[in-house]
Order: sequence, then C-alpha cells, then structure tokens
Amino acid sequence: MKIYRNSKQMVAMLLMLSIWVGGCSSGENDPASAPEKISRTANLVGYVPDYSAGPSSVLIRNNADWKRINDENARFFFVAPGDYTSLGEIVLSASGTAEDPRWVVFYDPETERVYPEHPVKLTKEERATVRQLTVDGNHWRIVGLYGEGYKNQHRTHIIRLNGDYNEVNAVLTEYGSHGGGQIELHGAYNVVKNSVLRNTMITPGRDNHGIVFANKSDYSTVMGCEIYNCAGDAIQVHPSDDAHRGCVIQDNDIYVDASRYFEKLDFFPHENGVDFKDGGAADPGDWIRVQGNRFAWIGSSDGGTGGSPGAIDFSNASGHKAYIKFSDNVFYECDLPFTTATGTGGGSSNHLSVVRNIFYKAAIAAIRPVTQKQFSHEYYFNTIVDVEEPGLWIESEVWNSDIMGNLIINGQNAAIEPNKGVHADLNVFYNTELLPLEGGGSCAYDVSDLQWLEDYCFEFARLTDPINLCIKNIVPTEKAQHVRLFENAVVGLNKDRGVDDQILHQPWAGALSPITKDIN
Repeated sequence: MKIYRNSKQMVAMLLMLSIWVGGCSSGENDPASAPEKISRTANLVGYVPDYSAGPSSVLIRNNADWKRINDENARFFFVAPGDYTSLGEIVLSASGTAEDPRWVVFYDPETERVYPEHPVKLTKEERATVRQLTVDGNHWRIVGLYGEGYKNQHRTHIIRLNGDYNEVNAVLTEYGSHGGGQIELHGAYNVVKNSVLRNTMITPGRDNHGIVFANKSDYSTVMGCEIYNCAGDAIQVHPSDDAHRGCVIQDNDIYVDASRYFEKLDFFPHENGVDFKDGGAADPGDWIRVQGNRFAWIGSSDGGTGGSPGAIDFSNASGHKAYIKFSDNVFYECDLPFTTATGTGGGSSNHLSVVRNIFYKAAIAAIRPVTQKQFSHEYYFNTIVDVEEPGLWIESEVWNSDIMGNLIINGQNAAIEPNKGVHADLNVFYNTELLPLEGGGSCAYDVSDLQWLEDYCFEFARLTDPINLCIKNIVPTEKAQHVRLFENAVVGLNKDRGVDDQILHQPWAGALSPITKDIN
C-alpha cells in the first residue's frame, strides 16, 4: 500500500527533546501525542489587488510607463505582458507602509485578469519580463513577474531586496550568473514565496547561486518555492557580522535535474542545496529553521563546482554555526544529505537539532557531522533508509551530543568517534549493525518485519511538472515492531543539546507516525 501526501498539508514545526513511552516490549499509542498540522503554502498566491483606473494605479504597458514606478501618489503598478529587459536595472526607491504597501503585479489587459497564471506556466510572449529589479524601498509586494537573467556571463542579480519588509510572490527567475544569487536578500523581514528559480548559467570556476541570505537579512523567509539547477548553491546563508537571526527556509522543493536544463547536458555541475556559512542565535525567535523541505538528486552527478556534495552543507572553515533546527525534511537520493564538512572543514558548530527528517538512498553518509569542533547536537526521530554501499548511516566526530529515537532500515554501518560524550539509545535497526556505544534500549529486527511498513509518497516539483516520489516500506502500521517500544524510558534528560531543552511525547521510532502516516 502506498501512502500519498497531499500538497496542501505541511508538517508541524516541533521541538525535539522527547519522552518515550514504551522498552523493546509493548505499550499503548497515544493519539493525543500526534502534533498539530499546519497548512502548506505552495501554489497559494493569496491576496492581490484588483485593477481599477485611478490616481493610485498605474498601468505599465511600455518602457516609458516604468518612469512612474516611484511616484509617491501611486500605490498599485499593474504590469502588462511585454519585454522590458532593455531597461536593464529598474530601481524601486520609494517605500510603502505595513498598512499601505506598494504593489507591482502582473496584469493581462486582454483578459482583464490580475495574475491569471504563474509565469512558469506562460509562454515568454505572455509574460511580463524584466532584467533586473532592485528594491531599495520598504513594503513592496512583487507578484507574477518573470526575471530573465543575462545569458552572456554578465554577473548580476535578477531581483535584489535591499529594503525591509518586502515580498516576492509567484515569480519566475532563470539564467543569470552571480555569486549573489538570482535573488539576493539584503534587508530584514523579506519574503520570497511560491516562486520558481531555475537554470542558472554555468561559469567555469565560479558559483552561480539561486537565493542568497546576505549580511543583514535577519528574519527573512524563503517558502513554498521550487529551486533547481543552480550552478552553485540553491540557497546560501552568507557570512554575517554576527548571526543570521530568525531566517526560515520552509516547504521548498530543491533539486538538480540535468534533463530540465535549457541546453543538453550529461550532468549539471552544482554544489549544495543549502550552504551555511553562518548560523542563528540562542533566542527561539533567532534560530534558523530549515523545515518541511524536499531535496532530491543533489550530489548525484559529476562535475560539481567545488566543495562537498552535501544537500545541507557547512562550508567556510573559519565560520561558526549555531542554533539551526533541521526538521521535517525529506532527502531523496542525495549522496550526502547532511554534512558539517567541506574540504578542510566546515567550521565549528554547536546547538544543532536534526529531527524528524527522512534520508533515502544516501551514498556517502546520511548524517555526517565531522571535522573541527562539533558539539551539543541532537539527532532525534529521523528515518534513514537504504544507504547505498559502502555508505554509512552516520559518520560522526561530534562531542556531547545525543543520537536517539532514530529508525534505520538497511543503513549499512556507522562510524562514530568514541569517548566524546555521545549518548546513543532507543534507536531501532532493520538489517543494520548497531553502534558499539548503543544503550540497552535500542532494538534490532529482522527484515521480514518490514512487511508491516507501508510506502511513503509525496508530491514533488509542485509548481512546474508535479510528480510523486515514493520510498518503500517506511510508514509504520500498528503491527510494526517499533510502534510501541519503550516503557518508562525518557529521552531528553541530557541538557544543552540542540536548539533547546523542550520535551514532547512519541512512543515510536523514526519520523513517520502510524497515526497520521506523515512526518510528525
């Protein structure tokens, strides 16, 4: 039986220290322990203003009309289909307010419809095409435009948000070659959502990223986007003066697929899904959150532009990363889903939470916190399945950390440095060797017991050409051995692990619930 996940649901945002009810025997499932769900945002554009002629509205139908873009008397700019790329950089210097933002919205005068379709579904002639959009002001709403970058290796952004409280919604960006990304986030409290970023140019020896969180981009969000074929990182968290406070990367589809590039390629050179050169801070509102994303085929082709093939990667060796929470993500056929190491080292890290993620078909290692000083991590309730030989389900040099409540199916082996204060217990293994340092609460079962697990399927590439990706035998049913396990066993007694010390209840191992059939 296959369990399909609806694209309008999103996994809950949860905190990861836990109590287990149950010891390799039996207990009762507690339906009340199932966390609350929240709605997914992908494909939902939300409110956009209707077009009406008047002093506060400007209809842009030619290059000359863009001269009014900073008119203080106007608030609504409706952009008709057309090619405006000859203007080069368009600068939005005026500002709106929280109560009265300024809007730049795609509008089709022929059908009299505002935002009739996502630009990824339109032909080039049907789109409103710009070359560069730089937002220096605050409180702008950009909806439905097409940003066509240069194809001649001219290194510049497509959209750059220098101001604060701006929102980019349902845009398409492609081509371009820039280390700052197709979309650069420089201001605070900015949002990019429901957008497609794809197919950067390939520059030998240079990185061309999708989205970059630059130095002052605190409390900014990337959500509900589809990002693929970036010849560098899909998303990069750039070094900052202090920390990247409160940034959120949520509910995105991030992948590499050379068959979808605009030129024929045998492989697409790339680096990472999300590359961290900095982290968050200790206050819960200042954590970086990477949650509910789906990563696929990253690191699975030759020709990367440098560094490691990590879907999640920590690159600059001099940087320190802390207070990042990775939860409810799916890593599908990524060679190295999570690593803190690149080259001579990805810098030190502390207080990382890696919780309730699914790792499928890793080739190097599913989880790899190695090199330099890594401490105070927590790896809880993850499902790791079908690691490819000779890969490892975990390779760790981490200090003073917990590895607990994970479900490992066909995980090959593991390599963990001893005598570093690592606590591993209450993990469940199918056809996988137990760690030498496993506690007495961990269990191993025969592969014949996998008959009581169902397939997990999820929708992917949701904004372009949706497909269902499936992973066999990972959704537990009530008959699965690991559903009711650990009586009177507590996870979370060790403090100073992960982003916080909060405790919650879950009587089963792994990321998927036998109650909701989804990630909890």
